[in-house]
Amino acid sequence: MGTCLGITTLYLHEAAPSARLYTLEGCPETAGVAKNVFSEAGVKGIRVITGNFDDTLPGVLESEKKLDLVYIDGNHQYDATVRYFNWCLPKVHEGTMLIFDDIYWSDGMKKAWAEIKDHPDVTATVDLFWIGLVFFKPGQAKEHFKIRF
Repeated sequence: MGTCLGITTLYLHEAAPSARLYTLEGCPETAGVAKNVFSEAGVKGIRVITGNFDDTLPGVLESEKKLDLVYIDGNHQYDATVRYFNWCLPKVHEGTMLIFDDIYWSDGMKKAWAEIKDHPDVTATVDLFWIGLVFFKPGQAKEHFKIRF
């Protein structure tokens, strides 16, 4: 979520070329740039979905049985971040990783990150300062790691 130029999406595609990959972008012009980047790279199969995340994310979630990886890098507001997390929860499984970008960008994002870490379904998090990784392993003791570099 938050395609920008599509470079990270290309990296994700390279890591798992057979995966169903959706990239959501709110700005039509930016989505167009990303589509051109994908085309120039010769990559097909990335589904670019343009529009407000509140409008587009529910349809993507409805189309999938489970989520393996979700990278949330857009609408860096407390309410939106927590909402997207909660919308994803019914589709997570033991192998799911959620990535939240800009977790210290604002007081709202810090609050959202703290709430996500404390959620009872979250069993492990890794705080890389700019990015937070969230894991779900039922039966595992809750652990939070903070990497300092």
